[in-house]
Amino acid sequence: MINPRNFISNHARHSSKLDDLLDEDPFSSFAEFPSPPPRDDGPLRRQLSKAIRQSLQISNSPRTPAMTYSESEVGECESESEESDNQVIHSRTCSPTDSEFSMDTSSSSSSYSYSLNDHRDYRPMTPPRISSLDFNANTKTSKPQKQLLSPLNITSDTRRPMRYSAITSAANTLKRTPLFDWHVSIGGQMVPFAGWAMPLQYKGVGQVDAHHHTRNHAGLFDVSHMQQIVIKQSPHTHSSFIHSILPIAHTQPLHTSAYSLILTDTGAIIDDCILTKWRDDEYYLVTNASRAHCVREWLEGHKMAYEKRESTSSNSSNSVVLKYLESHSQALLALQGPSAAAVLENHSDVSLKDLHFGRVKQHLRLSGGAVVHLARSGYTGEDGFEVSVEQRDAVQVADMLADTAPTMPIGLGARDSLRLEAGMCLYGNDLWEGESEGATTPTTPAAPHPLSVGEAGLAWTIAKDRRTREQETLFPGWDKVVPSLKVANMQIRRVGLVIEKGAAARSNSIIEDAHSGASVGWVTSGAPSPTLNQNIAMGYVSKELSAVGTPLVVNVRGRQRRAEVVKMPFVASNYYRGSE
Repeated sequence: MINPRNFISNHARHSSKLDDLLDEDPFSSFAEFPSPPPRDDGPLRRQLSKAIRQSLQISNSPRTPAMTYSESEVGECESESEESDNQVIHSRTCSPTDSEFSMDTSSSSSSYSYSLNDHRDYRPMTPPRISSLDFNANTKTSKPQKQLLSPLNITSDTRRPMRYSAITSAANTLKRTPLFDWHVSIGGQMVPFAGWAMPLQYKGVGQVDAHHHTRNHAGLFDVSHMQQIVIKQSPHTHSSFIHSILPIAHTQPLHTSAYSLILTDTGAIIDDCILTKWRDDEYYLVTNASRAHCVREWLEGHKMAYEKRESTSSNSSNSVVLKYLESHSQALLALQGPSAAAVLENHSDVSLKDLHFGRVKQHLRLSGGAVVHLARSGYTGEDGFEVSVEQRDAVQVADMLADTAPTMPIGLGARDSLRLEAGMCLYGNDLWEGESEGATTPTTPAAPHPLSVGEAGLAWTIAKDRRTREQETLFPGWDKVVPSLKVANMQIRRVGLVIEKGAAARSNSIIEDAHSGASVGWVTSGAPSPTLNQNIAMGYVSKELSAVGTPLVVNVRGRQRRAEVVKMPFVASNYYRGSE
């Protein structure tokens, strides 16, 4: 079994070195819908059945510990990427919607249910109990009268009661991706997600099986709800529009992708995103579905201000063009897992051996004639690709990839547990904008102030050549963001936790000092890890208690569960960097 403690670096235990660690790459280890028209999906169904059988035969894999339990052993669960400077990265996040759902996701080997409330995406709630850390069950948490730390502004878990509901009449108000009918035809259980109807999972395949299959083989995800934007700048302008709005390195190479942050003038995080450099004057931006409107307003505002500045030195009145690739015209698929490259190479004459993690290929023609934009990136920690394809070819490409062994269609449930194991943030849970009116803040008393880039553990997203005060290095919120990167200016820090056996910690579970019992933080994402057979969580704690190895207590359903701060990712990444 993989032990999260193996990822703990000794020097990370010393707070005096935290400022240096902040600049390190954290992953350097690198319903009821109308029935769609009938179609011939026999090959896909046969392949899906075969893939399911394969996934159930991999329990002896070193990355897939056997998970055995009885029906009575049921707890509760909830179900960055990299790099710095001019190097490339990936990461996708999705965010909340104002509706609720839950759905039975039982399979022959596991039973899960999910619920969505008004400030979270989806939340697995009843997974099996799993094995714990090596905690001494006879050791009781001591609570001396003298508190070691002043508690944060946290009172109690104020979650609303979760309700079980399926998509009914509300389905008419949900947006649909180009693959909606395709999902339904192969047994997709559709749920509301960030205003979209998306597959939670597929009939006959539970979240645990889907999770393992992606880690060990290949999983196909529909991420067409993400906002895709092409940004083109006139060659006659005198400064870079992209560098005036995002803190990316000036030296980002062509045909690479970088993880970045969309920031307010006060340094708050509006969204996280992936920026691909197609040409010196043309970029491709992918942002979260639930933040689409906010990002559009932000982009249009900065475009107007930029063109006003440029108008004094340029004859062009339209120096920046923003093209929003609407879902009805452009789909986005993610093929993730160690077999992803082999699956794609079966349908292309181009070798992918030179396409390392974070690099892209434009205008790649697949068998069947579809031309796609291909990026080696993803949201699982595995090797994988994101495939942007025109709407007219979306079903054909999805069919082709899903019909190729050992690919299996995968839904939102497994996507969340995969990203959590990879230590990746989910906007609306692990990241938020602030407490100002109209901003996105988790509905919990645990958020004492707007989140800073440094507190979020994302200092590495601010390129080092963008931290000086020269005019060409400034970006929105520069004067707030750069100071926030120092530990001395932080109040809280994002941490990874491993938690003892029992019910898994959910979002908003309160974190306490193991000695004083003071409230010192809260969980933002939590779940049992199928790969580690261990309860894991991500959350924020007082910076004094953020060092790796710090013992803590998490309040889960009124019970205290012992926990320990560990280094993320929980599961080592498996990105392809050309060394294989």
